[in-house]
Amino acid sequence: MRFPSITDGLTPPELWAKKFQANNPLFVRRLEELRSEIKSNLVELYENYDEYNKLDNHDKKKMKSKYSFFTYRAGVLPLVGVDDIVCSNYF
Repeated sequence: MRFPSITDGLTPPELWAKKFQANNPLFVRRLEELRSEIKSNLVELYENYDEYNKLDNHDKKKMKSKYSFFTYRAGVLPLVGVDDIVCSNYF
């Protein structure tokens, strides 16, 4: 992963995002794939929430861990600081 140089001076976030996207197309594509995967899995989990009450304790634990995993991934991406800048032009 290559970051734009800071020697050019401070650039606006939009310009920085365009440079980052141009220098790291694979990273940006993978980030898009992860975001869509997380969204689809969360939608699936919320749609199946009514079925959740009918599950036994073992299945409930599996469902909770899956939900925690995907919400953790969704929560960690913005912490890097790159996600908001890179994705502001995409999403």
